[in-house]
Amino acid sequence: MPLMIDGKLYHPKENVMQLVKDYPKFQVEAAAFCSKPLRHCEALDLLYVNQREYAVTIPSDSVVKVLGSDDATTCHIIVLRHTGSGATALAHLDGHGIEGGINSMLASITTLSTGSSDGRQTRTTHLWGLL
Repeated sequence: MPLMIDGKLYHPKENVMQLVKDYPKFQVEAAAFCSKPLRHCEALDLLYVNQREYAVTIPSDSVVKVLGSDDATTCHIIVLRHTGSGATALAHLDGHGIEGGINSMLASITTLSTGSSDGRQTRTTHLWGLL
């Protein structure tokens, strides 16, 4: 799986510990994140995403305020956000149908972002060619 850090493709030389050595800021940021108190969400504004599912919402949604998932021990949880509209997608992927799922997520975000500003301009890379 490709890993992009600061806009550059990263190839760990040995293992995860090499990543920590190369980017010590991640260890500091992880410690800060882990020190935050738990936030309990009311079920009324939470949309739970199971394995092999994805969901997309926008800031003006009056029902969904939080997207969440858990138990991704061997899976990946992916979050994509359009910086112009704030449309946000979350997926819980287990290796089945990943390309189609991500393409559907992108299409949904694009549809929900119609008419909004383009957001932050970044250079994009087609990741499928890197896999």
